Amino acid sequence: MLQAAKDFFDLPMAVRMKYFSATPIPKTTGYSVRFDNSSVVDWRDFLFQSLCYPPCSDAVKESCPSDPPHYRDSSARYCEAMHDLGRKLLRYVSRGLGLESNRIEQSLEELHHSMLMNRYLPCPQPELVLALRSHTDPNVISLLVDNGVPGLQVLKDGAWITVHSLPGAIVVNMGDQLEIMSNGKYKSAEHRALANSDSTRYSIASFFEPPPAGPLIAPFPELVNAQEESQFQAVCYRDYLAIFFAKQASGKSVITQVKK
Repeated sequence: MLQAAKDFFDLPMAVRMKYFSATPIPKTTGYSVRFDNSSVVDWRDFLFQSLCYPPCSDAVKESCPSDPPHYRDSSARYCEAMHDLGRKLLRYVSRGLGLESNRIEQSLEELHHSMLMNRYLPCPQPELVLALRSHTDPNVISLLVDNGVPGLQVLKDGAWITVHSLPGAIVVNMGDQLEIMSNGKYKSAEHRALANSDSTRYSIASFFEPPPAGPLIAPFPELVNAQEESQFQAVCYRDYLAIFFAKQASGKSVITQVKK
């Protein structure tokens, strides 16, 4: 899949622009160079595939780029494997909360799966830009792979810590909706990507999220009691995404708006 992503970004610009999208959340597949028109420059270009599962469906096949020729097959096999892994991890997360293993998926009614492929080209002055600005993922859980070039950082105890790649490893990132559902027991991780002047970095993020117009997301009733009150308001994921993109993905500014 990393090779398929690299081959896509190596296509002539005229070919890549066939998939260009100016909207932050394309309906199917969109190629672009940044989230918005903020003064903070994101030093990257990216391909967003909003529909990944089931990979054998006509809708998913039609949403995939037809260039390069092997992209669709690589994407189908990769998305199948990541979807299975994502569901397995959500079962473990549910059990970690002391709930039935299917509790998270059951509450979502339907698990949406999308994918974001990023390319971070070498930057002649990396100190002047961020490859990707600080944010938390708005979804439930994200799975990330990269080509081994460092750049990802996570904020912990007020300090930015570099997440070093391990060969064959997948980074698991908790999202805002999981923090809400767990009533704060799991925390969404604030992270960013740094530019560098030497090497091209590729990353592929698989996002697992509620359906946009699905059930309201709120702390599980089983986790709310006299000792632990509900920390968050119920929210529709579609409305949450609207706030997320309006806020230009800045730190944890979005989830703080739904805290009680």
